Amino acid sequence: MGLLLRNSPSSIRCLESLENLNLSYCSNFEKFPEIQWNMKFLKALYLTHTAIKELLNSFGCLQDLEILDLSGCSNLERLPEIQKDMGNLQFLSLDGTAIKGLPCSIGHLTGLYRLDLENCRNLRSLPNICGLKSLEDLFMMVVKSRGFFRDHRGYGTIRTPFVTRNGHDRAAIIN
Repeated sequence: MGLLLRNSPSSIRCLESLENLNLSYCSNFEKFPEIQWNMKFLKALYLTHTAIKELLNSFGCLQDLEILDLSGCSNLERLPEIQKDMGNLQFLSLDGTAIKGLPCSIGHLTGLYRLDLENCRNLRSLPNICGLKSLEDLFMMVVKSRGFFRDHRGYGTIRTPFVTRNGHDRAAIIN
């Protein structure tokens, strides 16, 4: 059974030396607090399978963040615009979220090497991701009926689709 936490306590902002925060499987957790500069050492934030609906714009204050795992956050519909100082983010998982698109500023994540968009069934489009110079792995569902890849061929080479453990086709796009 998960923790019945709905919001993180506001005192979490006082943990200046915090490097890893894992709130995964707190299924009632809906809102991450406004982030201030005093959480600048946070390197990994795991919100897997929470009920979070949005990340506030202050999320951009996490300059040292390297890992952001939002997989299974089925209520999450959008990401805030990415601040220019988030070049340390290396891993972003949006697997199983309800996002419809990525912010146009996604290219500011210059250190991002893995982007997981698998099981994002509401995803309709991608902005220009050519600025993601470090991107090595881009995982997405293959949506044949919408011709999604027909509009996005310039992003790299599509590896041969393979079947995931849940039986869906999946492709990895690599630069």
